Amino acid sequence: MGNGIWLVAAAGNAASADTALRWLTVVVALIGLSIAGNQYRTSHNKLRLDLFEKRYAVYRGLADLFAAVINHRLTEAEIGKFFETTDAKRFLFGEEVERYMETAWKNAEAILHFQQVTDPSKHAGPSMIEKARVDCEIARKWFAEQTPVLSKPFQRYLGFRSILDGTT
Repeated sequence: MGNGIWLVAAAGNAASADTALRWLTVVVALIGLSIAGNQYRTSHNKLRLDLFEKRYAVYRGLADLFAAVINHRLTEAEIGKFFETTDAKRFLFGEEVERYMETAWKNAEAILHFQQVTDPSKHAGPSMIEKARVDCEIARKWFAEQTPVLSKPFQRYLGFRSILDGTT
């Protein structure tokens, strides 16, 4: 009879060892799932941060163009820098931002054109100079009106809440 008790006890230990092993497997799987979830959130947040940084660089390129116009230091190099820093705009923003930036570029071009035709070495005629002057005035007025609200078209994309929520 002593051997029978030992066999029952051994069978009971094997069953509890099997149960413990199953629970350990479940715990390890849950820990792995938790780690995977954290890695997903981390990589998703990194992606949103990278997107924000790229969008902000485009915004800064536009702000630099505005600064060049407002401070009367617009050059072909400044417009080239604008294109270089904002080239990705069509991939990072909606059409409204792309149109806004195109309008800024066209107005900057009008100002630069006036600077060029008024250069005495260019020998531009009076009618060409007058047209360029009018276009330049219109462009400068546009920049003056837009300066206080420059960030408005970008708020949807650069706003703190939209970055946290991942809505854009």
